[in-house]
Amino acid sequence: MRRLLLALLLAVPPGISPAAADATRPVSLPGAFEFLLPLAEGEDYRVMVWRPPGEPPADGWPAIVALDADRTFLALADLVRSQSRNPDATGVLPMVVVGIEAAKDAKDRRARDFTPSGGGNPAEGGAEAFRGFLETVVKPTVGRVAPLDPKRQALFGNSYGGLFALWSATAHPGDYALHAAASPSLWWNGAALMAADLAPLAAAKSAVLVTVAEYDQADDPLTERPGHGEKLAARRMVDNARAFAARLKAAGVPTYTAEFAGETHGSTVPAAAARTARVASHVFRSWSR
Repeated sequence: MRRLLLALLLAVPPGISPAAADATRPVSLPGAFEFLLPLAEGEDYRVMVWRPPGEPPADGWPAIVALDADRTFLALADLVRSQSRNPDATGVLPMVVVGIEAAKDAKDRRARDFTPSGGGNPAEGGAEAFRGFLETVVKPTVGRVAPLDPKRQALFGNSYGGLFALWSATAHPGDYALHAAASPSLWWNGAALMAADLAPLAAAKSAVLVTVAEYDQADDPLTERPGHGEKLAARRMVDNARAFAARLKAAGVPTYTAEFAGETHGSTVPAAAARTARVASHVFRSWSR
């Protein structure tokens, strides 16, 4: 009897009658859907899409492609959904949000997919192949259900995803009008990307957004992680982000920056996503002129 009572209590949330509980349903984001696409045999990726209501512009929708969709897509899509209703007030245009995430083994795949070649680790260095997957498979497939404007697209990545965004900016600057890197892992491979040739990016006139959190390089006083501060200090994520942004500006690359006070490497994602939506909208307007 006690087990039955416990089961009933757990099955019906407090304050909800059994009749109302029967009518409950999962919460969903209007306009959002997902499907699977394979990069290779046995390597499926979840592709999440939010599409604005109404007919697309003549040239297609502007779009943001968000890496690590499990932590970025819902925050970014809901922000764009709510703020693009009044773009004159918020600065956020109606646009498609595309999130991509490995269907399994996401931690291992992101270490492979988001890192350039040359690191010396056979489990890494797959950025070129992943970039090809985005360009030749993911975006064309999304475009069949939500037409995309090829000139008004942005890439958003955090941490290793931020590293990939900056590598993409330097290696393939024409892929996106804006490359947005949140707390980029520029320490990877001895900070080799810090010395990347920026001339092609400057010539392409593509923009870059670099954001970083206050506690990307120091202990967060609200979190007890003994020894973590030393690891963060050694990686110099704040210093590297500032230095890379300074190089971009000196090279003539349209550069936007933000440092989020009181945030950590993980908690900065919503703030970085919000800034990305606003900066992307600003860049897309300039590309439309």
